[in-house]
Amino acid sequence: MRAEIMTAGNQTFQKQANLSLVLRRIREHGMISRVELSRILGLKKSTVTNIIAELMDRGIVEQRKEGEASSMGGRKPVYLGIRPGIAGILGLEIELGFYRAVYLDLSGNRLWSGYAEVPPLPLEHMFDYIIQHIQKDIEATGVPPAGIGVAVPGSVDLEQGKIIESVTFKLNDFDFAGKISSRYSIPVFLENDTNCGAWGELWRRNDEKVNFLYLLIRFHFHNLEKTEKPGVGLGLVINGQVYYGSSFRAGELGSNLWDEEGTEYLHMSSEELLRIKEDPRLMEKFLEALFRKLSESFSILDPSEVFLAGDVDEYRDSIPRVLERLKDDSWFGNPRQREKISFSKGGEMEMPFGAACMVLERLYSIPQLGSSRGRIHIDWEHVFEIPETGASHMLGTV
Repeated sequence: MRAEIMTAGNQTFQKQANLSLVLRRIREHGMISRVELSRILGLKKSTVTNIIAELMDRGIVEQRKEGEASSMGGRKPVYLGIRPGIAGILGLEIELGFYRAVYLDLSGNRLWSGYAEVPPLPLEHMFDYIIQHIQKDIEATGVPPAGIGVAVPGSVDLEQGKIIESVTFKLNDFDFAGKISSRYSIPVFLENDTNCGAWGELWRRNDEKVNFLYLLIRFHFHNLEKTEKPGVGLGLVINGQVYYGSSFRAGELGSNLWDEEGTEYLHMSSEELLRIKEDPRLMEKFLEALFRKLSESFSILDPSEVFLAGDVDEYRDSIPRVLERLKDDSWFGNPRQREKISFSKGGEMEMPFGAACMVLERLYSIPQLGSSRGRIHIDWEHVFEIPETGASHMLGTV
């Protein structure tokens, strides 16, 4: 009896794994034929045919166009794609005083985006406030939501849905999953804002072996006088995976250890930090000090690329001058290393875009035997069950 249960369980797992493999490859290629799927994935043609038939019956996959027959003759290939409009993923960036939101379809195409200021509220009330205010915008897309990704500043335990620590929101050991996610009828995932930026870059690349660093710099210009220090975070991507460390603190730069007597942050006084937006020379001073602090870490990690993001995006013209002053540095002084530095392509909507991409990556991920799904999870069975009644179920309780 136990052997039969294990066999049935393995068959179910294998079916789910194959389904995820097929959907992931369709998403990555945009359009692909059954024959190509079979060849790329190493699956029998009959297996692929059966999976595609199920996905078409469930309305997830559609036929896009007919290709040309090969020189040997035979059937013309039929190209398949993810059907638009079946479901969407909402990405939110929540900061003190404002939010940014992006709504994507299951192929990562933007359906809607928005920005607005919010009143000072506890985080759980702020989240509800935001959802209520964007509800009509989501409904107007005609695409029902399948999940929500939330980017916040601070240390985040993604698997348990907890904020370990957030200086911005003055929270410690905050149970986001218990206080917020559990009240919604669709899965709500929490992630550190810097890691969300890394997820966005990963989504755009489709490279399973990529290694890069994502450096997010926030000066909180909207709230600078109330913010003690700029926020600097480092997202680590190793072999195509965001690396969290043993306690979800990888990439934390320990800014409180950088102060020196008579200075506030990276050799800069509070007065200088308050003027940094208006004075490019102060920005360059800040970036030079920051890069020198990070040089050793860059040498150890040896990334293929380093992406700069956040408020520093407005100071692109300053980077060449800063790098010129770093020629004496062991890492930045190497021209080949300096060529690795570029700006993230996401712009101001990069964090909410990455938050949504993080959820999409979890949806398209290949199940692994023995791996934990986390406290909050999403899978294709969840998508199959989404009612086609617009976005009205987003605020429903479970």
